[in-house]
Amino acid sequence: MERTRSDLAPRRRTGGRSARVVNDVLEATVDALAHGGYANLSFDEVAARAGVSRTTVYRRWATKQELVRAALLRMCEECAGAARDMGTIRADLLEHARVRLIDDRRERERSAGLMRALMAEFEDSELLALARLIRERVQQPVIATIERAIARGELPVGTDPQLVMEAIFGPLYNRVGVFGEEVQEADAARLVDLVLAGARAGAAKR
Repeated sequence: MERTRSDLAPRRRTGGRSARVVNDVLEATVDALAHGGYANLSFDEVAARAGVSRTTVYRRWATKQELVRAALLRMCEECAGAARDMGTIRADLLEHARVRLIDDRRERERSAGLMRALMAEFEDSELLALARLIRERVQQPVIATIERAIARGELPVGTDPQLVMEAIFGPLYNRVGVFGEEVQEADAARLVDLVLAGARAGAAKR
């Protein structure tokens, strides 16, 4: 069933009308990409979802790739500021899992759709490069969290933040994005505890 305009309303609006239009269009682009994939995404669909004219979209982003890039990078910026610093590495990692994959069903479904959409386009070198950039931007807040934990002495000096992050969030995103499963907080907690136990023992040192 096609979602109504109210279902697609963005949660953050800043600035005047122009800023709101940009926000609406980028939100609509992410939703359209997650729903139908890159190949099926069109300016007409994005404009309809955003409640604006096709010309309004086209005069700001001349190509579909430019539009998708802007939408995904904006989404990464929002994701970077979503998780709070909880004060300990375990609580911080669970906060990232809650924000990204557990609490918000709509965001979880969008994330799964986006993963499938980008995976389907890996033969396109430009989209593959964009997918890699998005992955780096999405991962960076988690890596920064792990780096803070090393600086606080919660994890040994020399711990590889990338390895710790991938060991936790790789399986979680696989369950959500590939198999369409829901992740419970207890599932995330067990995985976080397992990986942190190994990291604290030095298993994640470079």
